[in-house]
Amino acid sequence: KTINHDADWEKIKNTFNDIYPEFFKKIREKGPDLTPLELKYCAYLKMNISAKEIAQLLNIETRSVYTKFYRIRNKMGFNSNELMQSFILE
Repeated sequence: KTINHDADWEKIKNTFNDIYPEFFKKIREKGPDLTPLELKYCAYLKMNISAKEIAQLLNIETRSVYTKFYRIRNKMGFNSNELMQSFILE
């Protein structure tokens, strides 16, 4: 099932905030100019969802997901994808 509706994301976000209450605050400190969509991608990474699975959820190309990760990584000031993923997963 795709997650395109705001209501679906709000349910996921509320549950996510219950499990990881400081996550979005930590991400905002590292990347204060991240958009809500970019924060959503970070949450998907935290849930250990692969780029291919994110693409399927959002009904987009996998390449678009990698492009978004690249932009997030730059906004957060990381030199590599591995560093960004480590930061998000810790």
